[in-house]
Amino acid sequence: MLASDGFVVPISSDGRIPVSSLALSSPPSYWETAIKYQGWPKIEPRPEQGQEALPRYTCSVFREGCVNRKTELVGNWRPYLRPWKRTFAHLRGTALRLYAVDAEDVPRLHVRNISLQMAKVEMATDYKQRPNVIRIEACDRTILIECKDRIDALTWFEHLQAAANIASTLEDRAMPKFCTLP
Repeated sequence: MLASDGFVVPISSDGRIPVSSLALSSPPSYWETAIKYQGWPKIEPRPEQGQEALPRYTCSVFREGCVNRKTELVGNWRPYLRPWKRTFAHLRGTALRLYAVDAEDVPRLHVRNISLQMAKVEMATDYKQRPNVIRIEACDRTILIECKDRIDALTWFEHLQAAANIASTLEDRAMPKFCTLP
């Protein structure tokens, strides 16, 4: 007999523990357990739960206007034809909608929706062919947006960055970057 921690375990003559001594009692039945824990308090919803009035939604980011756009990258490859196109851009919340325009800059045809969730917006200072260019890396593409002047570019940049910042969760959100010019 071997005593360990208050338990007595029989040992056979060859030094092994018989299997019959290792058998445990059967587990309790489901009904015994259910009856035992029947007295636990049940969680009930409050009477007013689900009846609360939701706050009115207002979109905090809105901007629209005519810009020039160019597709820089799609995935990891550069498109064969990528000319600058006159486009009507409509930013509302976290969605940027692009429309083709006619000769009078009137939006005619919807071209693309771009979600700014997980997007990266930056001033394209390395793009030397044109001034006032903003680079948007969103989804699987990178597009360039050219604005008419520096003030317009900064306004678009601030709105696009605000939309990209509110699209992410608080844990994933980067600190806001404020554009300062030298």
